[in-house]
Amino acid sequence: MYTGCGASQDGALVWWHRILDPTHPNFVMSAPRSIKAKSLSCLASAYYDKRCLPDKTLRIDDLHRAALLANGSASLGLVSPIVLAVEFGLRRQAECYFEGVDTSRFETLESLWKVTDARSEEMNKKRQKRDVKVS
Repeated sequence: MYTGCGASQDGALVWWHRILDPTHPNFVMSAPRSIKAKSLSCLASAYYDKRCLPDKTLRIDDLHRAALLANGSASLGLVSPIVLAVEFGLRRQAECYFEGVDTSRFETLESLWKVTDARSEEMNKKRQKRDVKVS
């Protein structure tokens, strides 16, 4: 994912931050909305990949960072596979890891919840339609 254009993981992160972070010294002011959405999605993927240590320890801050970035991507209209994966991972990991952990910061991710709820509804309708055909 990071090396397709010859950039290291760190190099890719720098470029995505240049597109998104107005405080970055080399901020790209004129980046189109679609490029910003894709950058958010790529950053979400990078932080989602970092959410677990090799010993399976969850790094909640990286998971939260990935969720914030996925939420930003969704708010700009890009519902990439990583946006859906982050939401699915949040729900799955909440069952395993979040007991006794304050997860209120995840509740504010309105765009993420909205698009994934819509996608779940769409999948349920397709499943029902398929079930009607089969029966």
